[in-house]
Amino acid sequence: MQLGRGGSAPGQTLPVEPYRHVPSYKWQANRYRRPPFYRRKPLLAAVLVIAGVLVIAVIDMSLMAYQILQGRNHLLAAAKTLQASGTTLSATQATQATSDFHKAEQEFGSARQRLTVDPVFVLLEALPYGNRQVSATRSLADMGVQASKAGELGVQVVGVLLSEGEVGRGSEKKAPGERLLAVLKAVDPNLNQIGSTLHTLQGDRAKIPSSGLLPPISSAVNQFDAKFGAVPAAFNTFRSIEPGLYAILGSAGPRSYVVLQEDPAELRAAGGFIGSLGFLDLNRGKMAPYQSHDVYEIDGTGASVRLGLVGSPKYVAPPAPLDRFIYPSSWELRDSNWSPDFPSSAQQAQFFYQRETGRRADGIVTIYPLFVSSVLSVIGPVKVPETGDTVTAQNFFLKTIERVQLHQGAGGQKSFLTYAGKPILDRLFSLPSRQWLPLLKLLGKACVNRSVQAYFDDPASEALVSHFGCDGGLRPSTGDSLMVIDTNLDGNKDDFWVKRDFKLDIVVNHDGSSRHTLHLHYGPYPRITNITGPYIGWLRVYLPPTAKLVRADGASLRLGSDLGRAVAQGWLEWGFDSSKDVVITYDVDATTMNDLHGSWGLYWQKQAGRQADPISVSVKVPKDWTRIRMAVDNMSAGSQRVSTDLAKDREFSFVFRRP
Repeated sequence: MQLGRGGSAPGQTLPVEPYRHVPSYKWQANRYRRPPFYRRKPLLAAVLVIAGVLVIAVIDMSLMAYQILQGRNHLLAAAKTLQASGTTLSATQATQATSDFHKAEQEFGSARQRLTVDPVFVLLEALPYGNRQVSATRSLADMGVQASKAGELGVQVVGVLLSEGEVGRGSEKKAPGERLLAVLKAVDPNLNQIGSTLHTLQGDRAKIPSSGLLPPISSAVNQFDAKFGAVPAAFNTFRSIEPGLYAILGSAGPRSYVVLQEDPAELRAAGGFIGSLGFLDLNRGKMAPYQSHDVYEIDGTGASVRLGLVGSPKYVAPPAPLDRFIYPSSWELRDSNWSPDFPSSAQQAQFFYQRETGRRADGIVTIYPLFVSSVLSVIGPVKVPETGDTVTAQNFFLKTIERVQLHQGAGGQKSFLTYAGKPILDRLFSLPSRQWLPLLKLLGKACVNRSVQAYFDDPASEALVSHFGCDGGLRPSTGDSLMVIDTNLDGNKDDFWVKRDFKLDIVVNHDGSSRHTLHLHYGPYPRITNITGPYIGWLRVYLPPTAKLVRADGASLRLGSDLGRAVAQGWLEWGFDSSKDVVITYDVDATTMNDLHGSWGLYWQKQAGRQADPISVSVKVPKDWTRIRMAVDNMSAGSQRVSTDLAKDREFSFVFRRP
């Protein structure tokens, strides 16, 4: 059927709707009104744009994180190479470490560049929360760059130290002190650059907030701190003590030191009997020929003692216990180490050296057979021409005891230590610089076990030895403390054979005060050839300043004071084929125990000249207290009694909960 105009069929009439007026603006609006789908399109587009930005951000973050991860891996690989090779770093290893440091610097630098110029990160940094993350990551990348630069410079420093002939023509013919000064001057520019680089690194680290970071970023910062956080402080410490090293080597002018060779088989408070001594003179690193002498060449013997007898103009009255054995002779150099505080004994030795010779020593150094044995492990066996002995790391200590025991006594007979000292030092001073670092490690260990002690008048030099624990000072008592000091006065070389075992029992009261019971076991004392009498010694037990002596069994001890500490002291004697037990009971107040929060510490110092005497500490507290932790040197101990030894000073800590 065909429709007509208007949509009606021919002859058909359509109904007419009443007229309605529609405003033009509504008609226009209705005409262009879009369906709901089209109305949501701009919002959807915005969502898609944001999602796209986030996807790109995730991709960029992944790429940047990968670069930082790669940089970290290269940095750790380089550090591992240096740590593993240590003092035997080869040219190949140095090249590999340098390459890894360089790759790390490139990766960190690339990540840093991406964080700065990539529009996505620029956009994220404009957001409040994103700003913190991007800024922290940028600082982390900067730290990686600086650490890598410092590492490359460090490899160069080690390379100079381990290379012969790189600090000037003919350097291998120079004395060790001259070579060391030359090395220090050669690496000084690199050290300055390292210091500047590490300073920048510390500044970058300070910019990173301590909270509000995403877990991956926070984890990366913590990992960096764990691996490299202590490096800037350690380097700064080295630079602060470097002037002391220059001063010891005589970089500014002549320095003269006396080296005391002590025999711990005849134990003295600061080590052992001074049987021989050497003279070490340094001037701008150059050392005069080392001279070693028997101590009696300086002190004299019998009626010819250098400082004379009682009433002589130069006579010096000795401590009362020593006077019992040397009366009427003066106190002299060989017995100068009466104090367990090495700086005090060293100054006493300086006094006697000047009084007897008219010469002034700028410092005093003591060495013991234990340290010489460790040096022989590096330099190899050495022959002693005068005796025909070949000394090694394994036999030196016992050989020293045997020789000194067979030839003890005064009268111009040089000691074995005097004979052995020169060839050992000659070999030592001829070592290539590659072997210096192993010796430095041995020296550090010797400072800890007190087989080497040093004192210098120069403040910078003394600060150097104090930093490395080589000063041998009696530690100030800031809490509970203990130090057992034996001084052998019978003239026998018997301390090498006599074993010692010390135990301390502490019973804590409710008010925080405590009672200490110290058990000292000596022996057995074997019957040894050339030892003619009983063991006779002067015992001193250094306690906290406020300690009160309750009783002493096994020895007649009285309470006195010395070096700011309370001291229980008296004679200790026993004979062949027997042992000796001494029990000392003393009280310590609550203030000393530092028991305000149910915790306190005990610092037990070792005596120089002894190796590793066994010790143990037990603590008993009131029944209503709860034990939280017992430890020695920060190593937790599970039992009520904590056992260790005095191979070095020991620090005990005890934590309890009070009701």
